[in-house]
Formats: sequence, structure tokens, C-alpha cells
Amino acid sequence: QESTEVTLKDILVRIDRLEAKVDSGFAKCHDQLKSETSEKRDVAQALESSSTGNSVLSHPSVDPVPLVDYVPVIPPSTEKIEKDECKQGMAIPDDLWQKVFQNLSVYQLFQVRLTSRQWNQIVRTSDSIMDKMILHFPPETILCSDSEEFGALKSTHYNRIVLDRVTLVEPSSWWPICCENLHTLTVINCNVLLEELLRMLELSKNLKDLTVDFGDLKNVPEIKFQLKSLEKLNICGAAHPEVLKTLMDMCPKIMTLKLPYIGNTGKSLDKEVLELCIQFILSVKNTLQDLTVQGGQEDFWRSIISTIKNIPLKRLTSPLPSIKAYKDQNILNELNELNIEALCVTNSLSSFVINPFGKLQMLKELEVEIDPRSIIHFDNLLELQHLKVKGDFDLPRSLTKLKSIELINHYSYLYLLDAHPNLNSIILRASKIYSLTDFFTQCATLKTLHSIELSNVSEENKSTCFFKHFPHLKCLKLSACKMSTNFLKTTFTLCPNLEEVSLVHMENVNDEVLLKLFQKSGPSLKFFITSRLT
Repeated sequence: QESTEVTLKDILVRIDRLEAKVDSGFAKCHDQLKSETSEKRDVAQALESSSTGNSVLSHPSVDPVPLVDYVPVIPPSTEKIEKDECKQGMAIPDDLWQKVFQNLSVYQLFQVRLTSRQWNQIVRTSDSIMDKMILHFPPETILCSDSEEFGALKSTHYNRIVLDRVTLVEPSSWWPICCENLHTLTVINCNVLLEELLRMLELSKNLKDLTVDFGDLKNVPEIKFQLKSLEKLNICGAAHPEVLKTLMDMCPKIMTLKLPYIGNTGKSLDKEVLELCIQFILSVKNTLQDLTVQGGQEDFWRSIISTIKNIPLKRLTSPLPSIKAYKDQNILNELNELNIEALCVTNSLSSFVINPFGKLQMLKELEVEIDPRSIIHFDNLLELQHLKVKGDFDLPRSLTKLKSIELINHYSYLYLLDAHPNLNSIILRASKIYSLTDFFTQCATLKTLHSIELSNVSEENKSTCFFKHFPHLKCLKLSACKMSTNFLKTTFTLCPNLEEVSLVHMENVNDEVLLKLFQKSGPSLKFFITSRLT
């Protein structure tokens, strides 16, 4: 019995055949119309000749045939048809094209800009679309007023630019052309004079996000300007006192501050840097919302905690102190009196207990890496909404407000789903589960769950191909997970309302899987596939 199943390859072949038939039909119509036009033109010439009495068939007793005002219909050339069709396509309002382009990826937008000048103009003049793009010059690029690379800056006003290991030649002469719409700038490891770099920053009046590496500053000129629009500052490179002093004077309204790495040598230079970091934090305490601290000795951490305990931060990214600090009740009290909404711990926690109390138990977001020897208690984090944990741990009782959870190197999960019925998003990375079937079956019972991301997730027992109907899942991202073709087809069948799908480095992805995905998903599906089709 002949199989009637249609594959993507069959569809593409049929489309090619249909296009060939259409082209052949157009060609035949064109030839026929050309032939008829030639015949009518001959008739018109004969009629015109007879009206002047030159015809051998005319007779004096017969009135001459009146002149026929005939205009032959000549089909337009192929070039004209293409131009007319192009004009009809471009008749679509620009604002409608802009809405279409808003939903495209950066790569797709690049193709759009190469398609036509009008589309390129639509993309260039839309700030929201240009915000998706970052102009990143290759290392060792030389930027000057007559370089080809400068043409990219001059022709399109980018909102975000990255200058990494780039040589800048007299930028103050050409930078004003580039910085009009600029709001995000990264300048690190660049070969540029300090005076020129400061002039670039002075000209960038609308700058909101700056990542900068000044190197070891010497003989810094007096700063006579301020970046009053700047909200985010990431200080890279060496923690040099002159760098901190310069940026402190230059940036008065920072909301997000990432301080440079502080050494642990205990030298006088480190102590001076520590004091300047504290001064910097206090200088922007009225606007500061997000603080990142790196390195430093125990005294540095204690000074930071004492400084920020009365500042209503939304987020703190910092290492937590060693076990010795927890024996100091004053430090423990100050830690738990931090008025923050999100805490990201950058060091691995081991051999001590985290048991928040006071204001710290009002945390809404926690990101932490746990050592296997750790004893972790989250019982008091009743307001927690987002949890990211690297390492295996036992999560206690239900956190009713928990909306998203991300687990890395984790080896059990079912109790997490049972205890937290209000989850919206689940992310598992480099983890092991009992079976994918059980996982998706339990996820389907969570009525608020709309997003699942699995990356390098393995299972102990081989899954069957069926689980519960999962109509409320909107986003599914799979990366480097071993799933059979039948399981993938079943997944897209039982999850019919997917709006976003990502398949990265996935085996057993073939045209049957993709056909099932496209058949079951709606017209607004966004998909990203880098898997090799089998």
C-alpha cells in the first residue's frame, strides 16, 4: 500500500513543480499575446492604407473605409512587471512593515536591510528595532575618519556599540556623527588617548549604559562635565584610585553599579580603593538600585554591608562572608537587616547555615551555588518568587509565591513540582531526572506553567512516548537532550499551543518532527533550530 504521508521534502518538490508550471503558463500567454498583437497591427496598417485610396480593392462608387483609431496592446516587459510588483509591495504602510520587523531576529533584520532601500530606511529609523542590534567591531580594527569601518558608524546611527581591542584615531573629530542616538557603549582594552576617550564620553550626552576600562590613569585632566543620563556603570580593568575618583565625579545618578575586582593583598593601595568604593556607593545612594561587588577581604565585605544596610537596594551581587563572620552576631544582624529584593551570591556556600531572618527574609529573588556539604534553610523566604540554585539540595516546604525555578547540577525534581503548584517557568541544566515522561506529566498538572527549558538533561529510565495533554505550555526550549523522534512528535502533538520553540544540538530532529510542529502550532510560532536534520 502506497504511503500517503507528506514530508517537508515532498512539499518543497511540489512547490518547485507548481512554480515551474506557473512560469510556463506566463510564458505561453506572453507569446500568444505577442502574436495576436502583431496580427492586429497588420490589420490596422491595412485599414489605414485602404482609407487613403491606395488599396487595389477600392472602387470609386464605394465609400472609403473610415480610419480606425487602433492602439495595439503591447504587454509590458518583464522588468516593468517586476518594478510594478515591487511598487505594489512597497505600497504597504511603513508602520505596518515596522510592526512586522519588530518580531524578527537580528539575523533576519540583517537580511531585511539588504532587500531594499525602503526596508533599510524603516529599520534604521526605528529606535526599538535598532535596539536589537549591537555594532561590534572585530579586534585590532583601526577606526579613523577615512576608514571603511567608520562608514558603518556614519551610515547607520546605532544605539549600542562595542569597542573591544580597537584602535581609535582622533575620535573627537568624527565621534559626534556616531553618538547622537547612542545609549549603550562598551570601551575596553582599546588603544586611545585618555583625553580623546574623555572627549568621546563628553559628547555622548544621551548615554545610559557604560562599560569602560581606563587602564592605569596618570595625569588625569580636570573633569568639567557629567554624564547625567547615565544609569548603568560597569568599571572594568584594574581597581585604580584615579579611575574611581574620575568616574565618581563624572557619574552622579548611577542606578546600576558594578565595582572593579578588589585585591586581597592588604596593601595600602587596596585599602585606598576600598575607601573610594565606599565613597562611590554613598555618593549615589539616592539613586542606586543594583550593586555588584567583587573580591575583597573580610574587612571589605563588612564595610560594604555596613554601608548599604540603610540603602533600599533592589539587587545585590556579592560573595557572602566565610563561616567566621557568622560567629560575629553583629555581622549576622547587619546581613539580615539588608533591605534588598534580590540576592546573587557569587561564591560557593559551604559548611554553614543560611537561615534568613529580619528584612532579608523578604527576598523575592535568590541566586546561589551550594556546596554538597552545605546545610541550607529557605524556610523563612516566604516572599521568594525566583530561585536559581547550582548544586543538589533539599528544598523545604511549599513556597506559595515561587514563580520560576532554575536548577543546575540537580538530581531530583518531582517534590519541587508537588510543593510549588504556582510555578510559571522551570529551567533544568546539566541535571538528571527519573524520566522525561514523568516530568512532562507532572508539569502538565501545573495550570500556571507556561515555559520549560531543558539543557543537557538526562533520564535514568527510558521514557514512553505519551504524557498528559499540555495545552497551556507556550514556550519550550530543548538543548543537547536525548529524545527520540517519536517522543518529539508526541511532545508537539500534546502541546498544541506553543508560541516559541528552540531546538539546539538535538538529535533525531527530522522533517517529520518539524512537520508535526508546524501542523500543531499556531501561525504566530517563533522557532529557533540549530540541530542537524536527520
